[in-house]
Amino acid sequence: MKMELGEIKAGLEQYRGLPMRSEILKLKHGVKIYNDCYNANPKSMQEALKTFAGLTRSKNSTVILGDMLELGEGSGEMHCELGRLVASIHCGRVMAVGAHARDILAGAIDGGMAGEKTFAVGSA
Repeated sequence: MKMELGEIKAGLEQYRGLPMRSEILKLKHGVKIYNDCYNANPKSMQEALKTFAGLTRSKNSTVILGDMLELGEGSGEMHCELGRLVASIHCGRVMAVGAHARDILAGAIDGGMAGEKTFAVGSA
């Protein structure tokens, strides 16, 4: 396209993706939130967790997950599998919100995460 590297760099630096898709929010005291919650499904959650794992190596990180909706039959097992995936990325804690919160946490514990590092809260 006959563009200079400086032009490409400037263009990439100005890029803003879709809200709630791979969005990084920077708060005070160095706190960062990786927000990927738009129309969640098993594949998008798998990719979001892989990305999150690549962004942080902190054992102090917390993953907060809500329900994936409209999955139909097998929804409980899909949420449980999501919990097992969370355990595999070695985050510090997991908090689950919604009707399938217990399924997510059961999967996380089954995947090797300590029960005291898992938390369920009521529906948002």
